[in-house]
Amino acid sequence: MHEALGRTNSASEVAHGVTPPYGVTSVEHHKNFHGTCARADIDVCLELPGVEDNESKSAIVERLGQLFTAAGMADVHAIPRARVPVCKARHAANGTCFDVTVGRS
Repeated sequence: MHEALGRTNSASEVAHGVTPPYGVTSVEHHKNFHGTCARADIDVCLELPGVEDNESKSAIVERLGQLFTAAGMADVHAIPRARVPVCKARHAANGTCFDVTVGRS
């Protein structure tokens, strides 16, 4: 998985590469002109069967932070203790910011 992440060209490819055989069920794209990103922002929600509690979601978010850092993403911030655990990052080459959460609750 680590090698595949290192060769990706887009934030969505990273998100898809982390979750096989599961899926990305929600991807939203919008303009963001505040924070660390002045370009497009992508919000991704991963739906992983059997991952229901925040402790499990927090662990996954922390691991995503490690994977995104290893893949060369910039401004990687895993926030596992948020009400909805999230990993925020920016694609180093094209500047696209993205947020990844696990589950909807």
